[in-house]
Amino acid sequence: MAKFPDLTGDGQVTKADVLKGRGVYKKGGAVKKKMPGKVEKVMREFKSGKLHSGKKGPVVKSRKQAIAIALSEAGMSKKKGK
Repeated sequence: MAKFPDLTGDGQVTKADVLKGRGVYKKGGAVKKKMPGKVEKVMREFKSGKLHSGKKGPVVKSRKQAIAIALSEAGMSKKKGK
């Protein structure tokens, strides 16, 4: 049985390779994460109690709200659960 080719160029055969092979992803470069450092920065602000909703809004107290802000600022969308 032949192995599935690495279509994304990340060195591993992943679900992204399979989806790209099926035509779900467009042909082209590798699938990359946008800005994981931004998520870490925002979550660190939340942990220290300095994360605000908006520029001068109230301090965020909900962890779920902090995650939503982090993913929004990083340009990623939240993954849907089952």
